[in-house]
Amino acid sequence: MKKFKVLSILIAVVMLAGVAFAETPSTLKRNVWNAKQIFKHGIETNNNTRSIPLQLHAAVTDTGGTIAPIGVDGTTAPGIAAADSVPAIIWATSAEKASIGWSFMLPADYSTGLSFRMLVSSSSNTSYANLGLNWGIFVNNPNTIFDAASYGQTIVMNANPNPSTSNSYWTFTANTTALADMAAGDTVTVWFGGGDGRTTGATTEVKSVEARYTAVQ
Repeated sequence: MKKFKVLSILIAVVMLAGVAFAETPSTLKRNVWNAKQIFKHGIETNNNTRSIPLQLHAAVTDTGGTIAPIGVDGTTAPGIAAADSVPAIIWATSAEKASIGWSFMLPADYSTGLSFRMLVSSSSNTSYANLGLNWGIFVNNPNTIFDAASYGQTIVMNANPNPSTSNSYWTFTANTTALADMAAGDTVTVWFGGGDGRTTGATTEVKSVEARYTAVQ
């Protein structure tokens, strides 16, 4: 039995050695480094995407230049109410053009790639491809003149044909002009709204929002 165990161990060592010698020096070095990093930091060591939750109740509204805290009453336009048994910021119809916004500071490990992800639904599937959201970004850098105008962004349109029965994630990616003005420690203000081109009295329902960025490695 002991001889069998020793033989098994020798066979395993020979097999591992064969794999190692079969690889080029650069590949072997990289694989050893990756293994060490996984052992040290865990399996997600190479994932440098970070997220910042934007709480629904922390949003503000901009109605023709008048900024106010968002209402949690189901009557403000838009306001927070229940949609499909969960909280949501709701525009009741396409006629409601007020924007919703958040301000936050870019963390110390921010590198690049700011984007936003939003969970969206609606009360109707009619003209679903005309459901959309305009958006823009203000970037205020420390010790510089106030950002007087936002960086306008490309409208994001719905691609889910059944928004009344299923949620979908929308991705809003900042353009290169806005990204070039951002650095860790800057304050970003983002606004969404006014992109619904439907003529029906259908809602736009935002159920969650997060900012995402690439962190320094």
